[in-house]
Amino acid sequence: MYYVCSSLVKKGVGSCQARRLSKEHFEHAVIEEIKKRILTPDSMMEFVRLVNKDLDSEAVDSQALLESVSKELLETQRRLDRLYDAVEIGKLSMDDLAPRIKELRVRQAVLELKKVELETNLSDRHVELADRETVERQVAEMHSVLAESELTFRKAFIRSFIKGITVTGDEARMVYSMPVLDKLNAEDESVLPIVHDGGEAGI
Repeated sequence: MYYVCSSLVKKGVGSCQARRLSKEHFEHAVIEEIKKRILTPDSMMEFVRLVNKDLDSEAVDSQALLESVSKELLETQRRLDRLYDAVEIGKLSMDDLAPRIKELRVRQAVLELKKVELETNLSDRHVELADRETVERQVAEMHSVLAESELTFRKAFIRSFIKGITVTGDEARMVYSMPVLDKLNAEDESVLPIVHDGGEAGI
């Protein structure tokens, strides 16, 4: 079996001059490059570091918003207290103040929910960085998945983070994201020396 240029599939013979790529050879080369460049302890730990850096940047904005929400929540409670005092001393009737009190209590409930959401996001913002031994063990398990799993499962695993592979001339370009960290931006890197000319291919 072979991979061929997508133009050849869509438009027929003569539409593309690229040669066919051996399916077995190409997939084996892709898997070996994944093991060498992506599924390594250094890569895994670096990706976690980058994620935490991005999350720390987001946390600065979240912290500022949390402070603003907390101040507004405090001011809303003060306004409610003043209205309750006015009713208690008989300065104004409850009928007069009920609409305003209701409005402030709704606003208070919204602010309290927002505060809880921000506090939760701030407390959960880090991906814990495991020790080197644990990372190496996880990488070894991923390598075992690639080496020993059924073909269907192995392809599904690869597709979960390989976004596409484009073959041009004697090299392939693989676009990927980290398999365990969804928030990372895709990496684009030249990865494969290919002995045949090729078009666009995917696994």
